[in-house]
Amino acid sequence: MTIKIESKTLLIVITLLVTNYSLTSQGTQTPIKYLLGEPIIESSQGYFDGYNLFILERRNISDYTTVDKTLFIVNMEGDIIVEKDVGTDAFLGVEFINSTTLLYGNYEGALLWNIETDLEEQLYFKGHHEYEWNPITNTFFTLNQYLVFHDGLDYVYDRIAEFTPDGEMIWSVNMSDFVPFDHWCPFQDSEDEGVADITHANSIFFDDVEDVIYVNCRNTNTFYKIDHKTGELLWSLGEYGDFELYDIDGNLKESLFYHGHALEKINDNTFIYFDNDQHNQEDAQNRESRIIEIQIDELSM
Repeated sequence: MTIKIESKTLLIVITLLVTNYSLTSQGTQTPIKYLLGEPIIESSQGYFDGYNLFILERRNISDYTTVDKTLFIVNMEGDIIVEKDVGTDAFLGVEFINSTTLLYGNYEGALLWNIETDLEEQLYFKGHHEYEWNPITNTFFTLNQYLVFHDGLDYVYDRIAEFTPDGEMIWSVNMSDFVPFDHWCPFQDSEDEGVADITHANSIFFDDVEDVIYVNCRNTNTFYKIDHKTGELLWSLGEYGDFELYDIDGNLKESLFYHGHALEKINDNTFIYFDNDQHNQEDAQNRESRIIEIQIDELSM
């Protein structure tokens, strides 16, 4: 089984470091490039018209504390179409579930927001990092932490859980069933009080055609394909994966990404992924964040 990075692009900024600046509502058609320091926006062949949806976090440059988080919908010229303050505790994951409704949330639970009526609906379950919609059953996936006790020590793992809008858990998979303790990051990433954080799952993608779930784990530098019906692990990709890994120049690598986020499947065999490049085991000082496109060949397994 092989995998290859097909292209490189620059990162999309989602966090700003600021000194003393107040972000206020500026209505529609306000260029977001002014808020981002007027970056150059370029279009190349293959570009198509549409909208970009994201949450922008601003932090103080002095102590790195969060100033605010703002949800934006912008057009391809960078003009703001929709803008909403989502609170400093909001997760950075957000998605459309239909043409007018967005799904996002925080540690208090998931939220549905209608951008036309400005009505917001609270859903009755909690998770961390991301909420993902299942359009087949109108249910929602998220991530919950739990502890595993082993050889006198506690370890933090993640559970993938599916809930009804009313908060009933109807399905779950424990990642400790297939991620062993020794897959913990060699930099020993930990939660509060030094408890080893083995998986640190941070993104979920549900493919309703295949009925499979892809979940990314930051601390194992690996993402996983899971059968939704059975809960079985189908394969894993990354440092602890089932694929041979090749960079864009065809070089065989131990890992193509480190402590990444925001896994998205864009067609049958292609993913995009944000590589934070933190705790790079080849060069810990590298830290060259980027967006990568990953192409796989499952038939070669």
